[in-house]
Amino acid sequence: MHDNQRDTTIFHVRPATAADAAVIALHRASMFQDMGTITAETASKLQELTIAYLQRAMPTNEYRGWLLLRTSSPEVIVAGAGLLLRLIPPFPTMQGPLAGTLAMGKQGLVMNVYVDRAWRRRGLANMLMRHVMAFAEAEGVESLVLHASREGRPLYEQLGFAATNEMRFVPTRV
Repeated sequence: MHDNQRDTTIFHVRPATAADAAVIALHRASMFQDMGTITAETASKLQELTIAYLQRAMPTNEYRGWLLLRTSSPEVIVAGAGLLLRLIPPFPTMQGPLAGTLAMGKQGLVMNVYVDRAWRRRGLANMLMRHVMAFAEAEGVESLVLHASREGRPLYEQLGFAATNEMRFVPTRV
């Protein structure tokens, strides 16, 4: 097996810090560009705003991130994932072994899951998501939610995520 196919042993995951804000912002903008939802001009503004947000949110642990690097080139970040931690009112669980019980409101919004195009389809997003999920379990996060791209949906379903009835409204700005 070629080392950049499915052998995830040549990679390691490390926690992201506020010093990584620029690379996380680049991943975020690239993710939206890959989905065709933003222009290059909007991507640039998104990066700028994301850096400012992360520099505020990471030191307080509101946002936690993980970066995946090649063991042989630790300065090269090939993928990343993040988790926005939030408290919401108690809610009924809808799936899994605890379906029908109440969760007490500690929830994580999985975001910024991104793998550089050259490294996709090698299990790296799965590796990152398993880190996110293990962290969430260790921290007592009662549910994880995410917005899946068409490309990412099969991975999330394999990991046990289920489609929900979420809808979205964006108010008109005055």
